[in-house]
Amino acid sequence: MKDAGSVEFLVEGSDAVINLSGIYYESDDTFVEVFVKGSSNISQATTKLDVPLNIHLGLLGTDVDVKSRYADMIARAADISYAANPNTISLLSAPIFGSQNSLLNSILKGFTLSPVLLVPMRSQAKIQPVHVGDVTEAIRQFVTKEATQKDQLQNQRILELAGPKVYNWRQLLSAVSSKPVIPVPYALVDIVCGVEQFLPEPSLTRDHVLLDDIQMVESNKYPTLKNLGITPKPLEGNFNL
Repeated sequence: MKDAGSVEFLVEGSDAVINLSGIYYESDDTFVEVFVKGSSNISQATTKLDVPLNIHLGLLGTDVDVKSRYADMIARAADISYAANPNTISLLSAPIFGSQNSLLNSILKGFTLSPVLLVPMRSQAKIQPVHVGDVTEAIRQFVTKEATQKDQLQNQRILELAGPKVYNWRQLLSAVSSKPVIPVPYALVDIVCGVEQFLPEPSLTRDHVLLDDIQMVESNKYPTLKNLGITPKPLEGNFNL
């Protein structure tokens, strides 16, 4: 993704390109390299090589200049993808569940050795988690052009993908773990993150905790899964750690 020439080589001759790339923490690969530069290279390649369909998967509720650098870079990636290719379809997804490689799983793994889960007391965030199968089906409908044949979705470039229920972080963690969820001062959560950052593969980072300022729910501004004829699956009974 970081090398434009390599991206063009992979994209050439494609009928559709789907950008699902992302990382949860920075190491040799940075957020700028993966989210921003990578997304720019992909969209520029689809424009240059006349690829009919470019789909970019982003995170619902993010915006530039938010406190979480992780969320900020995801928002910049979506903007850059559209700027490089105005025909890009942006699918803005709430945190995904049903896949072991997900943001929610990563956060839970950060508390593997802890008897409790911690959430910042001041957290006001709302989250509307979506099942990986529903996201996959939305992508499939765009690739097969089923989506663009629906009246509500003609000329639509942004869709919001979210589940049927809204949670706060305490409710969400309680729904997916049997461990007690304890609201604590942000400083205590920050200490846990400070320890995690020295691990080779940190599961919980300060950027994750700073997501507590972001409302990852439908805005009612754009079409949703229901416009695709998809009934969102509930979190309860469908979460896999």
